[in-house]
Formats: sequence, structure tokens, C-alpha cells
Amino acid sequence: MGKPVPPPWHDPVPPFWLGPGAPPVMPTTTPFGLSPEWCDSIASSLGLKKLPPLTKQTIELVISVYKMQSGLPTVTVGKNLAAIDEALEKLDAAKKALRPFTDVRHSGVGAKTVHALNPSACEVNASIRKFRIEAQARKEELRRCKRFRAEHGPFGELGGYIRFLHDIVRGSSKAGPKRKLLRTFAISVFEAAGIPWKDYFDHPSRMDKLLTPKIPDGPQPQIFTAKIRQEIETARPPSKVTKNIPSVVGGF
Repeated sequence: MGKPVPPPWHDPVPPFWLGPGAPPVMPTTTPFGLSPEWCDSIASSLGLKKLPPLTKQTIELVISVYKMQSGLPTVTVGKNLAAIDEALEKLDAAKKALRPFTDVRHSGVGAKTVHALNPSACEVNASIRKFRIEAQARKEELRRCKRFRAEHGPFGELGGYIRFLHDIVRGSSKAGPKRKLLRTFAISVFEAAGIPWKDYFDHPSRMDKLLTPKIPDGPQPQIFTAKIRQEIETARPPSKVTKNIPSVVGGF
């Protein structure tokens, strides 16, 4: 197989690739490019003649993010919640400290000082209120999605994205032929990314656990899904149409 080549990065990273509610900021990653040989292998595992550009770029992105995240310390949901709570507690103290410059009735300082510092103090309080609203929303999101990718870390995250893309192309199914096709697609991505996969080939049930996480639903995943499906349908080879020919056995 050929060496990976850097891909052209055009579109911003969909926020849901970086976890529920993450901002649309590209993480510091080393771009990963799929060689033509790997593209053909992955396309074949999806039942396609050629890997469409957006699908190819998405697979390259999730591999890049996996490689970046796998080198970082693991951060639990609990640590995220604790950090948010600590920040909110300190902001309560900051808001109290600014009260002399925002509430004339309890200022305790001179009128000129209040006049000079009140605008800035009010801006800080507005920012605190904005942060508090966003922090509470993030806490609720973390509680809802606390099991998302938690069991296997970045590898489980990669498995969730692999299933997400596979389900877009082939449709979701928990058993039967589609489950085998999902495994085949996963192994082709693992192999392209240089991830050891033979143990999962020998023990498919372990791979099934890895591919269990689901991407949380929302407007952005839905828009992205629509784009991928449109691209896939354009690239999918036309189905052969067969005419119903009456059997001549035994005559008409």
C-alpha cells in the first residue's frame, strides 16, 4: 500500500466530531491522508466503486483526531463537571467583589469611582451571566452523554464515528449481514490508520462493543448526514434493472 498523503482541508470540523457541544475549532492534529489504495479498500467495504470526497475527508479527519486524542491524558466526565463547578463558585466570589461598582446602594466607595468602574464591572457581570448559562447547558449535556465513548476512550470515539458513517451509507442494524459489513468497514479503517485489528477479527464480539457508541442526535449531525447521503447516492453505481420474462417451461 502507498504512503498516506496529506489531504486538502477545506471545510471546518463538524463540532460533534470533537464531542457533544464542542466548539467548531480544529484541534491541533497532524493531517492524515488516505492513499488511493486505502481509498479503494474502504470504498469496497462500503459497497462503493469509489470513495466520495466528503466521505474520504471525514474518515481522514476522524483518524487524525483519534491519533491526536490517543496521545492526550484521559479526561472523565466527572473531571469536566468538577472543573465547571469550581469555575462557577469562583465567579460567584468575583461577582460579589464587583458589587461596590455595580450597586450604588451598597457601593461603599466614592461616586467618581463608581462612575469610572461601573461600565467595566457591568460588562464583567454580563460575561459571568453568559458563562453561567453556557456552563449549565454544558453540564446537562455531559450528564446526558456521559456514556458516550466513555468505556474505550478515543478508540471508542473512533468506533462511534465508524458506526455513524457506516449507518449513513448502509443503514443501521444490530444483527445480520449489516453487522458483518460494519465489522469489515471498521477493519478497513483500522488497517488504513495503522491500528492493530487482528484481535478484533478473531473476536468479533469485542469489536461490536467498540462500535456500540452512537453520535448524539442534533441539527449538526442531521445536516452532515444529509450531505454524506447526497454524496453517496451520487457516487453509488446504478442498480441493474431486470425485465420480468415469463417462463416458457410448460408453455404459457
